[in-house]
Amino acid sequence: MERSNLFLVAAIWNFAIAGAGLLLPEFAASISLVKPYASTFAMLWMFYGLVLAFGIGYYLVWRDPVANRSIILLGIIGKTFVFFQVWALYLMQEGTLLFALAGTGDLIFAALFLNYLRKHPAS
Repeated sequence: MERSNLFLVAAIWNFAIAGAGLLLPEFAASISLVKPYASTFAMLWMFYGLVLAFGIGYYLVWRDPVANRSIILLGIIGKTFVFFQVWALYLMQEGTLLFALAGTGDLIFAALFLNYLRKHPAS
């Protein structure tokens, strides 16, 4: 099975978001949450750490899609969850529209990952 650049783009997407969140936490909080509190910084660090971990996973899938097929399924689950979570925050007036829109990007990746699995069934 050939490499799909979809997963390299997904890795770069996650690395960019995680980098902003981990290196510039106050900025990330200001564009993510309507009312950032001191305790939310710890939660945001965990969130961006997971974004980074998933980005590493997508990079591994790009390098070897067959050996890392399970990561694709985890990505579908994780990205779908992020979509619903950030939109829930936005609808509760706790998260910003920009944060919710970034979550929509994750739902798009989840759909593309699902499409990839359908087009490349396990051997």
